[in-house]
Amino acid sequence: MKHLRRPIALSLMCMSLLSLIVLAVYAAADKGLSKDEARKLIANLAGFELKKDAVNVTEISTLGSSATAVAQVETAFRFVKQNGKWRVAEIRA
Repeated sequence: MKHLRRPIALSLMCMSLLSLIVLAVYAAADKGLSKDEARKLIANLAGFELKKDAVNVTEISTLGSSATAVAQVETAFRFVKQNGKWRVAEIRA
């Protein structure tokens, strides 16, 4: 009986490895958030229509149905001084 333990353990390890490979392939095949799609969503955020080149997505991390994007957004702000205090008067897209 002792001589069967090693083949059984080896079979279990092979099945576990095969399961991990299948999961990795499935995860890689799952379509995540693309940089282009993230750029479009960020450019249209909060009612703004930023130019495509004003948003630069540098990194996307996807986990299941959630994604995090690291992006740089370039825009201009116009300020006015009223009663000695500065305030944002306009955000230019």
